[in-house]
Amino acid sequence: MRAYVMRNDLGYQVFVHNSFIDMYYECDCLTYARKVFENLTEKTVASWSLMVKGWVNHDQNHDALSLFSRMKTYVVKADFILVINFLPACVNIGALEQVKALHGCSLKLSLNLLSSVNYAILIGYAKCGCIVLTIKLFGEEGIDVNDIITWNSIIGANAKHGDWLQCFKLYNQMKQLNLKLDQVTFLGLLTACVNSGLVKEGRAGRIDVAREFIDEMPFKPDTRVCGPFLSACKLHSETKLAESAAEKLLAMEPENAGNYVLLSNMYAAVRKWDKFAKMRRLLKEKGLKKVLGCSWIQLNGHVHEFLVADKSRPKANIYALLRILEFSIKEAREYNYRESIPNAHFIHW
Repeated sequence: MRAYVMRNDLGYQVFVHNSFIDMYYECDCLTYARKVFENLTEKTVASWSLMVKGWVNHDQNHDALSLFSRMKTYVVKADFILVINFLPACVNIGALEQVKALHGCSLKLSLNLLSSVNYAILIGYAKCGCIVLTIKLFGEEGIDVNDIITWNSIIGANAKHGDWLQCFKLYNQMKQLNLKLDQVTFLGLLTACVNSGLVKEGRAGRIDVAREFIDEMPFKPDTRVCGPFLSACKLHSETKLAESAAEKLLAMEPENAGNYVLLSNMYAAVRKWDKFAKMRRLLKEKGLKKVLGCSWIQLNGHVHEFLVADKSRPKANIYALLRILEFSIKEAREYNYRESIPNAHFIHW
């Protein structure tokens, strides 16, 4: 198709090339999409937006963000679609500074007058852990307080960062506004129950609260609910509750290696080695492998990616620091042992 267009000089309109960019991404031909984009003599805001959307949809978030810097040299005036397409790339790797840059760009171009842009930026701040700005934006004009998606995003952000009090405060406000709670709302509250670590009451006391939430939900719990609950049970060695949750979870996701690993680690923590061995055997029989954990850190405007057991970093001092942290953790565990505090047994996969 593209050869026909080029042969017959039909490619003089930029929207034709933009259509090819979109088509190549839909067909998973990232190299060709990039080639069409780079060969464009005139790159419109739609061209940039399609490239960003394509990279994000194919998990190439760093490539998507690199376009943000390039755009400045082309003096491209962003529109609301471009801003909204850029934000998932920032969120996926926790690039808070880029979210702030897009927020500033939207203010400068008056894009913040659009509710869709406000929602996207608010959710971007929430998922990157910037709770203060999230709450501030939520109270500003242009945000519909009756929108359940916005409430769920803020509850989820607070839950992820352990602020369970704020989660339940928001939950009570939702009830006062007579908003219809959905499954995502309950998931956020459940996560708040199991992630509330640094409080006087302690975490173990809220396992029953979490179970009550699950029992009272007006819909059948799915993997997003059972997964966090299983993690909480493992943390507090609630073996019976964990087995019940795991049974449901394994039925829903029989090919998810993470569920087997989580349950087997819990068995190891309570020294049930026969069941631990059974989980490991099931993993091998099914040929499943756990996906390596990945995290990001933003330093001096650059996002750095780290994988579990990754030894490819050029800066050796990173590994030296990790060894120091490992030594400190071991010391803390030994101290806890002397103080007769139960220890977790770590199993490395």
